[in-house]
Amino acid sequence: MCTVKYHRYQYLLAHRVASQVKQNRCFVKLVREDERETNRLATLRQAVLTDVAALRRRSIYRHISSIDSHDFQGGRIARYVTENIPHDR
Repeated sequence: MCTVKYHRYQYLLAHRVASQVKQNRCFVKLVREDERETNRLATLRQAVLTDVAALRRRSIYRHISSIDSHDFQGGRIARYVTENIPHDR
């Protein structure tokens, strides 16, 4: 599993995730660590899903069929795990 870490500003998030999937043909785990962002889970989730939707529209993200969110653990980490990524033949 590839891990993509990012912080408050997510300008390159979509590109990083697409690159990891394309280069490594693997599952991608997006990890955000920010102690002061505990009350922004909904905003964060929307931002990640927006990036996923944008990539799907451009067919860059075709390997990823779903993205699931997990609750903050200890108020510090939000994780978004992609599933069902097929390997190209």
